[in-house]
Amino acid sequence: MGFLFKKKTMSSSENRLGALRIQSSTKGLPIPLVYGTTRVSPDMVWYDDFTAIPHTTETTQGGKGGGVKQQNTTYTYTAGVLLAVCEGPFPGESFTTKVWADKKVVTPGALGLSQFVGTLAQAPWGYLTTNHPSQALAYAGTVFLAAAALDLGDQAGLPNMSFEVSGFYSTDMGVDANPGNIVADLVTSDLFGAAPGTPLNVDLTNFIDYCAAAGFKLSPAYVSQRPAVDMITELAMLCNSAPFWSGSVLKIMPFVSQPVVGATTYTPDMTPQYSLTYDDFIAGEGEAPVKVSRRRNADAFNSVQIECLDRSGDYNTAVIEAKDQTSIDLFGLRPMPMISAHAICDLTAGRAMAEQILQRTLNIRNQYSFKIGWRYARLEAMDLVAITDPLINGMTALLVRVIKVEEDDDGALAITAEDVHSQMPLPGTYASQGSTTYKPNFDVAPGAPNAPVIFQPPLELSGVPQVWVGGSGGVEWGSAEVWVSIDGTNYAKKGTLLGPARHGTLTADFPGSTNPDTTNTLAITLAVSRGELASAPSASADSGETLCYIGGSVGGEIIGYSTATLTGAYTYDLDTYIRRGAYSSIPSGALSGQTFVRLDTAIAKIDLPEQYAGQTISVKLLSFNRTGGGGGVFSSVYSYTVQPFGVIVYNNTVVSPIEVTQSVTVPSGASYTAPSRLVLRGRLQVIGRLTVAA
Repeated sequence: MGFLFKKKTMSSSENRLGALRIQSSTKGLPIPLVYGTTRVSPDMVWYDDFTAIPHTTETTQGGKGGGVKQQNTTYTYTAGVLLAVCEGPFPGESFTTKVWADKKVVTPGALGLSQFVGTLAQAPWGYLTTNHPSQALAYAGTVFLAAAALDLGDQAGLPNMSFEVSGFYSTDMGVDANPGNIVADLVTSDLFGAAPGTPLNVDLTNFIDYCAAAGFKLSPAYVSQRPAVDMITELAMLCNSAPFWSGSVLKIMPFVSQPVVGATTYTPDMTPQYSLTYDDFIAGEGEAPVKVSRRRNADAFNSVQIECLDRSGDYNTAVIEAKDQTSIDLFGLRPMPMISAHAICDLTAGRAMAEQILQRTLNIRNQYSFKIGWRYARLEAMDLVAITDPLINGMTALLVRVIKVEEDDDGALAITAEDVHSQMPLPGTYASQGSTTYKPNFDVAPGAPNAPVIFQPPLELSGVPQVWVGGSGGVEWGSAEVWVSIDGTNYAKKGTLLGPARHGTLTADFPGSTNPDTTNTLAITLAVSRGELASAPSASADSGETLCYIGGSVGGEIIGYSTATLTGAYTYDLDTYIRRGAYSSIPSGALSGQTFVRLDTAIAKIDLPEQYAGQTISVKLLSFNRTGGGGGVFSSVYSYTVQPFGVIVYNNTVVSPIEVTQSVTVPSGASYTAPSRLVLRGRLQVIGRLTVAA
């Protein structure tokens, strides 16, 4: 008489979301302006076509009556989005190759993003034209990215995205812009310049040549509104220069006083415009023609720090420092307030800029004030003059640089000048060490897993019919889901490998023994999994804290070890004290080349109904990297034939109960001496009476 049992099915489903989650909304933000190459966050200007995608997995719990099948439904989401990045137009067909999306670093193509470089004649996005024609705007002059179905994950929120953007003049100096070209664009651009179409002009030849020779290169991203004068003054200060108006022409002149040799050569003009003597100065009775002031030692900073962005460190902030140790030893540390300059993304260029600022504050400390007549009205800021005042200050043809020219009520010109040191050190050209912070790539592929260890533990250990799986992989492999199929076609998730198992093989035969074993040595290699073992007290072996499985895929021995001696790379000798035959396993040992696996939390324990006995199951691993990302590719198929969960180990060989009853016939009342140990495990039907002599 037979009975047909039907599996029970239990279903659960998470709440399905109906719209994109948006944290905040703003209106009227300026469109960023990007020069060189830097990291920029986008603004979402359009989204629609929110879609929920269901994912159903099944797990089966074994038991009487066929077990229980658990169905669980989760959702991931997609949406069409358009992300504005910055002002255009940019040359070429693309402007970015790197995207930071949450914890992943990917390409725009990996996210399904198309790039639009912001031409003034660019057409609307084709997806909008086809699916939402009333919303199909061209966004002329705006650089943007768009995706018809951007993956939103399971939280229905836009990923925290930013892009490495190659903006205007990004090919001037490597991937950075020459500061002179940035200033010219800020003033004269027809699209966003401060003074387009006016009589104002620029003469930046000296500044551009000097920056190219000194290796001064910048990549600013202007994401908020600022006065143009502040932007230009900041750029000039970082590059050891000063801006000034010469009539209606903006000029920027370097403070450098000797030739600068780099990729190009810049030679400053050191010819004074005028030689001023005692007769040229205008001074009241009893006044010195030339007044001299000197900054105190306390105001001469000997340490300069600049906070910049480190391109080699994913544009995270970094601090570069220039300091004069001799001055520090003499007068103590006098740091300048930190300069925030996120326009600097190249640390080598940033260090050169910091060195120039340091040399100016240390060496240019004298200021000279004097008045001269209107006939010198052509004199302007950054001009050089030679001054002579032997009667009062002992100066003879002293070369100074004009830094300010003012006209007083009487028409006289009040001049402020500073020292010119022809021997002032130029900035060093040595490289600056970038960020050494660990930067995990959350999207790196985990690589193919190693062949997993699949075995059946004793029922006394597992408690219910189970197959245990241990896995490992390469250096990027971190964990995996275990998917099982009974027909080789339809797979269901049955468990999870939380990390790499410590598994390998025996490198020598390990003979059987009594318990505990204080004589034999278990020699193993864990090279395949790069596993490591640590010694433990004998009490840990007694209590089952160091359990291991050795042998074949079924009928192996469970041991507990105490001493683990490292004998080579990932090779160990387990000796001194080994508990044998734990959980009614046979202490018959294992052969060289057979499996060794440490039984810890890295082992996945798969419940299987008893009906699976005798059938071959197919196992796949869905692997993830060490950060839990990079998944999505299944491994090869690994086959395993499930042995009866109630088994007889007879003569050190696993046999089925029917084989024992066929080969052993015992008359009623007689006794039988077995040639080897006979162990019964699991649910067995007893046929007749069998007496086993000791």
